[in-house]
Amino acid sequence: GMKFIAENYENDRNKAGRIAALTLSFSALLGVIITVFVIIFSDEIVERTIKAPWLKMDFIIASFILLMNAYNGAQTGILNGLKQFKIAAKIQLYNAILSLPLFIIGAYYGVTYCVIAYALSNLVLCIQSSYHIRILQNKGMINIDWTNGWREWRLLYQYSLPAALSGIMVMPIKWISEVMLVNASGFAA
Repeated sequence: GMKFIAENYENDRNKAGRIAALTLSFSALLGVIITVFVIIFSDEIVERTIKAPWLKMDFIIASFILLMNAYNGAQTGILNGLKQFKIAAKIQLYNAILSLPLFIIGAYYGVTYCVIAYALSNLVLCIQSSYHIRILQNKGMINIDWTNGWREWRLLYQYSLPAALSGIMVMPIKWISEVMLVNASGFAA
């Protein structure tokens, strides 16, 4: 989305706003689908695949991290497409500073708390990005057109869908290889 927002920002701000809406909608939809998929199959994944049923709740919490990562990736793309690199960098810096105590506490209390800390860190990141995009909207730099965003559906077909499908195809291979490594090294509670 960033490339197309950057290309259209100067010449056609309405189109840039539609592309931003499409990018956010598509990332949220794909994130929800993957999150629901992981939640539905969490028993199968933790019991049979990684053979660690005690990680089920951690796995479910982590599925929401996937959703927030997908959405925040789209938000960061919008900020970068609008050439707001300084804002995007500040968001990352502030998030790192705010997250540090969460990760320290999480590390002290164990795996579940580390996963929760990571989820909270991603939630804060999403909120910060959303806040700054809203400020840019109020300044008139972009108008995210939620009602007409789907008019740019060709971008999904030409760009977003192939990128998402390649990521989805790689993910199972990555998981399988990591599970093989974990099982070979004796993953234990």
